[in-house]
Amino acid sequence: MKYLILIVFFGLSQQVWGLSSNYKELQFKDYDDLNRIVQTAITKSRQFNYQTDLKNAVRPLALVYERILARPNADNLISKLVGPIEADLLTMKVYDNIITNIFQRGSDIIENSSLSVDRRATAMITMRNLLIELKPKVINSKKTAKAVCQIADWKLKIPKDIRKSTRLTSLISNQSPSDLAIDIMKWYLRQKGQVISQNKSKNCPLTHLKIT
Repeated sequence: MKYLILIVFFGLSQQVWGLSSNYKELQFKDYDDLNRIVQTAITKSRQFNYQTDLKNAVRPLALVYERILARPNADNLISKLVGPIEADLLTMKVYDNIITNIFQRGSDIIENSSLSVDRRATAMITMRNLLIELKPKVINSKKTAKAVCQIADWKLKIPKDIRKSTRLTSLISNQSPSDLAIDIMKWYLRQKGQVISQNKSKNCPLTHLKIT
């Protein structure tokens, strides 16, 4: 599966059906623009039988999924767009692998100061948007809860150059993905009727629970 994911995400720095990898360009894409590309990706994917050609079936969905998540989401369009992609990835049983890959890549990019500020800011936005999409899913999926909890325990910080670059855009939050993950897991515990630890450390609140 690791091999598959490496193939799926090869070439993410390039344009995918007219979708840039830069959040500054993606923010100007409207619902109709993005939905056309989503439908194109789904059509392309379904040309392949995922049971016999999983790599080619997954690739267009995974590429477009990450690009959609990289768009600033002040208008809440992302949930309306990604549902059909997520449904197909779940059918193929690769969804958990895809989100794990997005999170790992995003973390590596944010912390790599040799990359451009825009690319690292885009990774931050992608991770945050994915976490927001996962929030309602943690209630019924222990795997998803564990994935979000892991992001909390990574203790990612947003570097100053990224904060400086994005603060001019009031629609973009500079809350780190790890801090957002903490907030989501605290919400999870409240929904589950669990007592939230008063420990002042920023470890994931699920650390003391046996989530298997």
